[in-house]
Amino acid sequence: MGNFFIFICCLCFILFAESCYSRMDNLKISLSGRHAIQIEKNNNNKIYHFNIEINGYKVNCSGSKMILWGYPLNFNEGSPADNSYVLFDIAIDSVISSGLMSHGIFDAIYLKGNKRAFLGTGEGYLLYLDTGELIRANASIINQLDALTERCEKPIDWSYNRYPI
Repeated sequence: MGNFFIFICCLCFILFAESCYSRMDNLKISLSGRHAIQIEKNNNNKIYHFNIEINGYKVNCSGSKMILWGYPLNFNEGSPADNSYVLFDIAIDSVISSGLMSHGIFDAIYLKGNKRAFLGTGEGYLLYLDTGELIRANASIINQLDALTERCEKPIDWSYNRYPI
C-alpha cells in the first residue's frame, strides 16, 4: 500500500510539473520599441503600449503578473530621478495599477505566496499584486528579503533590466 501511495504522489508531481512547464513554455515576452511589450501566449501575439520608457520588467513564477518600470514618457527635467512602475495582469491583459515614484526603480522581487512584490528603490516598497496598493517596506521585510523571495526557474525572456544592480 505504501509503495502505491508513493507512486501516485510521484505521478501527480510529474503531471503537475509538466503542466507548469507547458504553461511557462506558452508565454513569451519581448520589448517592442522603447515603451511597448510584445506578449505571446497560447500562439496569440499582442503588443501593449505603456506611458514609460521601459528600463526593466519581471514576471512572477506563475506567469500571471508583470511589473514594469522606467522613466515617464513626459520626462520632468526638474526631477530626473522620477520613475514610474506598472503592475500588469498578464492573465486578463490589463493594468492593475501604475504610479510615479521620486526614486529610481532598479528591480522588482516577487515574494512567496504570490501576493506581494518588493520594488527595489532607494527605500524599498511593497506592491500588492491583487490591488496595486503600494506601501513603504519596513526594516523586517528588507532584512528577510532573501528568505521571502519566490523561487522558480523562469524563461530568460521573463525579465529584463537595462541597468542591472
